[in-house]
Amino acid sequence: YFYSDEPIRYEIKDNTLTSTSMVIIIEDLNDEKLVFGEEFYIEKKDNDKWIILDPITDDYGFNEMGYLVGEDNKLEMKQDWSRLYGKLDKGSYRLVKNIYRDNQFLYISVEFDI
Repeated sequence: YFYSDEPIRYEIKDNTLTSTSMVIIIEDLNDEKLVFGEEFYIEKKDNDKWIILDPITDDYGFNEMGYLVGEDNKLEMKQDWSRLYGKLDKGSYRLVKNIYRDNQFLYISVEFDI
């Protein structure tokens, strides 16, 4: 993976993390603002390695919407993985989102524990 070193902050909104969803706050401090989509995937930490979780269904998709930060340079997005992964067991995870810029995908992630 190429994880972005863009001036972006990515965090979980306080008191929103559950075993099936979270709200993330993306702060984009770039001069030329990036576009963020709904798509994401989750990885689980296993013996210091990140393993991409397999979806529990093939019947899923993401809207092809592009979102920009507001005047405060922030964007809040609810990330609900209940249909894609179900309820996550106890463990260390990270939610990974991609950003499309200059004809390439960059990746940002936020780590969390259930």
